[in-house]
Amino acid sequence: MNDTARLDTTQPATWVEAIRKAASLEGVTLSEFVGEACLDRAARVTGEKPKDLRKQLGERIRRGER
Repeated sequence: MNDTARLDTTQPATWVEAIRKAASLEGVTLSEFVGEACLDRAARVTGEKPKDLRKQLGERIRRGER
């Protein structure tokens, strides 16, 4: 982990580390992990399908680039 890594959150450091660990176990970046979680939650709230919401994302976001 880079000491200068930026994660804008008001969550406790232990929460952030738990999410980083989960992302690592899935073999994805932290950004991709959080993005997928947000997409899944948005789909659940709106009643849309995650795959349909994913199609609305820009190419850069879909590829998980910064």
